Amino acid sequence: MAKNKKDNSDFMSKCSFCGGEFGAQEMTVLEEKEQKTTLHATCRECKTSALFFISNGQAGLLSLGVATDLDKEEVKNKFSRFAVTADEVIDAHQLVSQGDVAKLFQ
Repeated sequence: MAKNKKDNSDFMSKCSFCGGEFGAQEMTVLEEKEQKTTLHATCRECKTSALFFISNGQAGLLSLGVATDLDKEEVKNKFSRFAVTADEVIDAHQLVSQGDVAKLFQ
């Protein structure tokens, strides 16, 4: 089983900017749910950070890596907040549709 885990994480082992390696110490699990995991990693060499979104669905293992300027603690803080509700999304949409974007920031 351990070999399978390593095989599934090989796509995340190298930094897309400098080619340096991400080690286990540089990876932080931010969220784990039934079929998805979100990780933050920082390159040992160039200190570039990335978020990795991994999900296991009917099509198999799907992954997306995105560079970020947030460090591990900043990302943990963002992920510990409450999710946006459907009502908040509708309210924001209505304000934008009415051209009243300034109210979104009050």
